Amino acid sequence: MRTHVIARTLAYLPAAGLLAAVIAAAPGATACTANAGTKASQEATGRVKASTNDGETPLASDGKPAAPGRVPGGTEVAAQELWNGLRQSLTIAGANPKQPQGNKPRSFVLEFSMRQRDDKQGTIESPIRLSYLELGPGLVSGSVLDRKGKVKSTQMRGLSPTDTVNYWFRKYSGEGVTNGWIPRDSFEDRDEQDTVDSWAHLAYDIARLSEPDSMRLVEIKRRTVDKASDFTRGWLKFEGDPGIQLPPNDVEGVVDGRAQSLSDLCSKLEWVQVATPDFRLIVKGMKYKQRIAAKKMVKRLVFGVDPKSKRPQVVIVSPTRNEALLVPGAGLVQCTEWFDHGKTGPKAKVPGRFFAYEAVRMKSDPRGVAFSSAPSADLYMLDGGSMSANLSPKSFWPEEDSK
Repeated sequence: MRTHVIARTLAYLPAAGLLAAVIAAAPGATACTANAGTKASQEATGRVKASTNDGETPLASDGKPAAPGRVPGGTEVAAQELWNGLRQSLTIAGANPKQPQGNKPRSFVLEFSMRQRDDKQGTIESPIRLSYLELGPGLVSGSVLDRKGKVKSTQMRGLSPTDTVNYWFRKYSGEGVTNGWIPRDSFEDRDEQDTVDSWAHLAYDIARLSEPDSMRLVEIKRRTVDKASDFTRGWLKFEGDPGIQLPPNDVEGVVDGRAQSLSDLCSKLEWVQVATPDFRLIVKGMKYKQRIAAKKMVKRLVFGVDPKSKRPQVVIVSPTRNEALLVPGAGLVQCTEWFDHGKTGPKAKVPGRFFAYEAVRMKSDPRGVAFSSAPSADLYMLDGGSMSANLSPKSFWPEEDSK
């Protein structure tokens, strides 16, 4: 049975390349874009603890170092209740939220059908298998599958026996079949490396969203919708913020047998804002130094929570902590269908339906920035895969060299 899930990857997808996207920063924690051939000094981050190697650990709103899952002292009770409801809604009954996989680094394999939109290439749709091990800079493998589930090509980032980061590519069938694995470590291969890095960012964010306690919490606050909001024309305004024009071409989500627009969905949600450095939000088009700087920044995640299920339905991600939410580099993700994923072993709540929009500069907008009118990519999660896959560094190294 196929679980029909659409995930839109904000800016995780590079403009070119099938492996582009979602939302939801890749589990790898720190130097996800480490230069190929350099030492990867980061240690395994574990499943719950997010990386602390992106520079100094930021201070939380109570003046203490931000820590995974720790609510800063002095946080408003209403904000704590919203956040705790969200956390609990994503916890599988019977699971140990502190050590779902014991002391092993987090790893998972997900399969989905990805539809990516690009101005130049149009719409590209491909079945994808994403493998991830939250070790060092984050080890990741993205494979394009055929309709029967057989691997057509794979792009991979792994650690060598000498602890250096290396990129690889292999084409198994169709035009351009390669004779084994091809290294992608040169400067000329930067586009291919960016594609693989973007998958790592995606995996990292999926890990954070499916396990909120893994994020270092700098601040938690409730966001109140201002009376000036006008959802009939897609205008969402929080108190203290200039306002957000929601994407006009809504992707419809079925609710109780009827279609529901994004604007209508947002009008019914409660909102809680979390400031954390543990979310990648790497926007396509960023230069290398910009990506490194972006990983260290404290971002704001504004969760639109369903009042009944307490699960997030919309996430607005802003790359800054104190400015307006809608600025260049911001993103909006619609994640309206959560399900228990994993046929064997521990399960996890995974956002099945993901629509991602990115902030773009608009000449017609007086503020100069608006969300894209259509998602840049969709992810339809498929049955299969595992949220507790038995992966090791050898899983991300060419087979003939790993024996």
